[in-house]
Amino acid sequence: MEHEATTNTGLWVTIFNVISFAVVVFVLGKFGWPAILSALKTREDQIRKDLEAAQKAREEAEASRRELERSLAALESKAQEIVQEAKKKGEQTQAALLREAQQGAKELMEKTKSQMSQERQKLLVSLRSEMGTLVALATERILKRKADHSLHADLVEESLKELEKMSKDAS
Repeated sequence: MEHEATTNTGLWVTIFNVISFAVVVFVLGKFGWPAILSALKTREDQIRKDLEAAQKAREEAEASRRELERSLAALESKAQEIVQEAKKKGEQTQAALLREAQQGAKELMEKTKSQMSQERQKLLVSLRSEMGTLVALATERILKRKADHSLHADLVEESLKELEKMSKDAS
């Protein structure tokens, strides 16, 4: 009998456990499960919102990156234009300075040639006068007499003509 009592007690404990489990499942199903599902749904919605916000932030970051790349490309292009313009202006300035230097050298050369020509003419005039005087003196000494003025002028003219002829032949 004792075995029967133990078996009955075990049966009652099992039935009690099953009923208790059923009550706990019913109470949880009625009151706890909706709260758990609601919490899970809220958590799922929050995760979905966070994922959407992250996706939106990533898209905005990508758009910002593309805009920055366009701006950088535009700035590089502008910088290249500025460099090209500065190079062009430098070349123009260099060419203008070179033209001015060449023009200045040409003018200086022409001025120097003109001055040399004037000095040459002055020297020739001075040389003619000097030669005339020397010829007259030589002639006077040769003739041992003083040449008159007309003879002197004729001798000077003749000497000058010969000097001009020699100077033209030398040129």
